[in-house]
This record gives sequence, C-alpha cells and structure tokens, in this order.
Amino acid sequence: MLGALNEEMAPTDVVVQAAGSMPGDLQMLWRARDAKQYHVEYAYSCMGYEIAGALGIKMAAPDREVFAWSGTGRT
Repeated sequence: MLGALNEEMAPTDVVVQAAGSMPGDLQMLWRARDAKQYHVEYAYSCMGYEIAGALGIKMAAPDREVFAWSGTGRT
C-alpha cells in the first residue's frame, strides 16, 4: 500500500504521520522525492498530531497537497 501511494503522489505532495507503527513503516518504505514531502513526528508519537501538523503544513505551503495518516494503519 505504501509503495503504491508513494508512486501515485506528486513530488510536492506531503505525507504527515506520528503515532503507531506507521512512522517506522514510512521510514523503511517511503521514498521522498522532495525534502518537504515527508513529515513524521518521532519524538513522542503523540496521537492526534497528524491533524494539527497537516493543517500547519497546509497553512505554510498552500500550494502543496497534504495527506495526514492517522493511527497505525492496521485494522
């Protein structure tokens, strides 16, 4: 899933993630094509950061599409 999303997203799109297993999964599998494409909070893995982080990124870079992935990604 991450590989397919990585291929479909534009280089200027931004992914935001913070909690659960997803930060580690993204670190292993995500291939950023732009220095600002990958935004993951590792320090405290605080749940809920994704929404606030995505809003802040969109405000700072309104020309970029921002995708917030919340939770572990597991069902």
